[in-house]
Amino acid sequence: MHSLFVLLPFLAGLAYVAASLTQITALDSGFVLTVVNALAAGSTGTTASQLFTVPPRYDGGDKTLTLTAVPNGAVTTVTGDLEVSTDGGTTFQKKHVGIALIASSVSTEAIENNIQPGLVYRFNVTTNTGGTSVTINATAN
Repeated sequence: MHSLFVLLPFLAGLAYVAASLTQITALDSGFVLTVVNALAAGSTGTTASQLFTVPPRYDGGDKTLTLTAVPNGAVTTVTGDLEVSTDGGTTFQKKHVGIALIASSVSTEAIENNIQPGLVYRFNVTTNTGGTSVTINATAN
């Protein structure tokens, strides 16, 4: 019986860690959010992507999302898809396919207009070659 009391806090900690991986972060205007953190070269997919939402503008205007890649090493190519969920992050559809953040070792910003406030977004890395790792940041206004 004593070992159960020792195990319960540990299990609660595991549940907290699992829940934090699916936490949705609000990307407020003027702040930088790391959407993908130090994704190893060759790794792809959505498991490394932070789920995020964009709050509405006070003036009711359109929201713009800017994505940038920060390479570690000689990263040659990073592309991906911006995906959106209308059901709180359960299912996702592709909003913009084939966003090139790094091409031929040159980083570029990707600007996505008409971001709908309140929906859940993520970045699906589809190509990630060269270098050691890549981090992808997002800003909104």
